[in-house]
Amino acid sequence: MRILAPQRPRPTRRGFTLLEVMIVVAIITILAALGTSSLRELIPRMRTRKVAHEFAQQVEFIRQQAILNNRESSLTITDWDDAYADPGQDQRGAWNLAVGNRSLGSTTWDVLPVDADVDGVDDMATEGSYDLQPGAAQATPYVGLLQPVTQQILFTPRGMLANSVGELSTGGYLEFTFANKIAVGQGVDDFWVVRVYRGGMVRVEPGQGDYYQNDDGGTDDHSTVSSGSPSSGGGGSGSPQ
Repeated sequence: MRILAPQRPRPTRRGFTLLEVMIVVAIITILAALGTSSLRELIPRMRTRKVAHEFAQQVEFIRQQAILNNRESSLTITDWDDAYADPGQDQRGAWNLAVGNRSLGSTTWDVLPVDADVDGVDDMATEGSYDLQPGAAQATPYVGLLQPVTQQILFTPRGMLANSVGELSTGGYLEFTFANKIAVGQGVDDFWVVRVYRGGMVRVEPGQGDYYQNDDGGTDDHSTVSSGSPSSGGGGSGSPQ
């Protein structure tokens, strides 16, 4: 019988070669660059969406104030961004929330919060104001408010819009559009639209521009075609109406 000599244990491989380390570093660098690029695009987009939703919440809040106080209430646009397609220009957009002194035809307006003393003097007007400009409390980089058709949203004590028919769109709503200035400056439509309907309902939607202008059904910004229609998240070739 042959006696087998004991085998020496194979040496365990320790560490990595220089080539392997270089490959891993290169992959990490590429992924980090891609992630940074995506993040730079995502941040202003999310900021625009956030501002639009906050605006919608304030519209709903001022409507509740009209009902609770049995007086007219309003959200008034005081500034907008004429250079929304130029990210090199500071973002602009401002508005205030106020309650009138009457249920109809108010002669004075109290910017929120409502003063305890009904003396015609607004003691804390800044608390009901919102401003996107640099240096303001709510400054939001690269988010601009487009000039609206009407500068005031007016609610009755019943929670209905008190705006005239001439101020409403053909769809029966007021429309306010916020732009991602970085994307728009690069030729990409990235808008968020807040629509306030006559009955008081508020909706926030991504702006479509004229995305559906050649669609078989619906309107220029809404499709009723069940199949083959563009998805609701895409952008159009023109700015929202």
